[in-house]
Amino acid sequence: LGNVGGNIAMLTATPTVTAGAYTTGQVVGGKISLAGAARVNGGSGIIQSALVTVKTALTAPYDVLFFSTDPSNSTFTDNAALAVNVADLQSLCGVAHCTEVVPLGTPQALQGPNLALPFKLSAAAQTLYAVIVIRGGQTFASTTAIGLNVNILQN
Repeated sequence: LGNVGGNIAMLTATPTVTAGAYTTGQVVGGKISLAGAARVNGGSGIIQSALVTVKTALTAPYDVLFFSTDPSNSTFTDNAALAVNVADLQSLCGVAHCTEVVPLGTPQALQGPNLALPFKLSAAAQTLYAVIVIRGGQTFASTTAIGLNVNILQN
């Protein structure tokens, strides 16, 4: 029979970013592959929460766009304006607005809780894709200044 009920997957990524200034609407770190989002090829689940972590005391809000298939018609370049190709819209599962600031001393976390964003992957995939977009101005001190944590309830 296999597993009955859901599993929780806690996926993390540390995209390489530009050590420098970002302005609102720019991609942060390019396209991110979240392997293991589903238990099996062609699996499905629900994105429960997203958390963007920043190593410095900066608090610009972020959006995280989630795609159920590789958005290969779009080019997501770090530190460049977001431009989603219309051909990739059908695989856009939803957007997490990470605006709730969690002060952690010097580092900060911005969370998008209680999302309930359903997804269904293609027949040969267990990977979900994400793109982080900054919604304010910020300057990063290092190329590892940001992280992404995503919690998924797998079917």
